[in-house]
Amino acid sequence: MPDDLVAAPDGNLWFTEFNGNKIGKISTSGTTIVEYPLPTPGSEPEGITLGSDGALWFTEAGTSKIGRITTSGTITEYAVPTANADPTSITSGSDGALWFTEYNTAKIGRITTAGTVSEYSVAAGSKPTSILTGADGAIWFLEQGTNKIGRMLTNGTGLSETTLGVAVASTPTIGAIVQGADSNFYFTDIPGNKIGQYLSNGGGLSEYSIPTGASSPLAAAIGPDQRIYFSESAGNKIGQFSYF
Repeated sequence: MPDDLVAAPDGNLWFTEFNGNKIGKISTSGTTIVEYPLPTPGSEPEGITLGSDGALWFTEAGTSKIGRITTSGTITEYAVPTANADPTSITSGSDGALWFTEYNTAKIGRITTAGTVSEYSVAAGSKPTSILTGADGAIWFLEQGTNKIGRMLTNGTGLSETTLGVAVASTPTIGAIVQGADSNFYFTDIPGNKIGQYLSNGGGLSEYSIPTGASSPLAAAIGPDQRIYFSESAGNKIGQFSYF
């Protein structure tokens, strides 16, 4: 089950295979696919991003590790200090380090390209998931357990959390977060069947209904045309949202 993917300097797209316990790469022509088995069984690789060192960095949700793979296929793994952390999403920070979410332990993690790991606590039960580096250089992330958006400076201070106004449910309610060219943040509201907009200046929250009912919007990305594209996991469609 391919989970996440990212473009790399070697011209290929690199992706995680959650069930296959591998990291894969595919050429842009789609004709060449290479897979690299991970050293640790049951690692469940999930998020992946390009590091400032030119390597690919990924989370191992099943074994609480952060992995690194060079474009030549050399793999290194680093343990997260907190056991059963369930690291999920990962992003390259403005400080040159990699930042990741710890879903089970309500922490935001940071790992340098040399492999030194630090952890910073957020609200208990927050279940942080999708993470990105904002245009302001800070780390932004979703808190799936409390339906909030969090912000943290790259020195681990300045934590702020804002309620998104989405009703907390027993099932995941917010899926992915992206930042538009207007500097505002957009997220998928799964049970609400909406795309949410959070103003980066703290000025408010708006939500926009998706035409197909119960589509379960999940993943999201910014297209080359700067529009928001999102997957409808139950609607079996790709949606487009224009905010300009």
